[in-house]
Amino acid sequence: MRRGWIIRGLFVLLILLCGGGWGWSGGHSMYLCYGRHGRWVGGNSEAGAITFYWASGSRLRDGWGYGDAGSEFLYFVPPYDAGGPDVQRFFGFSIGRVYLMMSDRVYAVGVPYWSLVVAASGVSFFVWRKTRPNVDSRRAFPVGEEKE
Repeated sequence: MRRGWIIRGLFVLLILLCGGGWGWSGGHSMYLCYGRHGRWVGGNSEAGAITFYWASGSRLRDGWGYGDAGSEFLYFVPPYDAGGPDVQRFFGFSIGRVYLMMSDRVYAVGVPYWSLVVAASGVSFFVWRKTRPNVDSRRAFPVGEEKE
């Protein structure tokens, strides 16, 4: 019984983290990247989406980079024109080549926070169904039972 509540609690925490990240990303932009020998990988959270980048031909120095900045406007879904003309979008998901000044070839994949919330909720519902105790239907609803 306790194990089931621990598992359910972990998945509810995952839903809260995704929902909190979605709300936070509406007014903030945060990035984390790592570069070495002219190549780098990184991630960005802003405007209701998480975007993963990888690039070659980078003019960034080697090592880790990170940053956080506030936004003047609130965006809870990515703007349609974000990333340039070579980025394909569908329901907030995006994939394509992004034009940045720091690299020659930058490719990106974006995942909206709403999809993470839906996925975590679906997994949470499945785990809840599998970990809840079985109920004996004869004892749960004693209507119409004959007394001896």
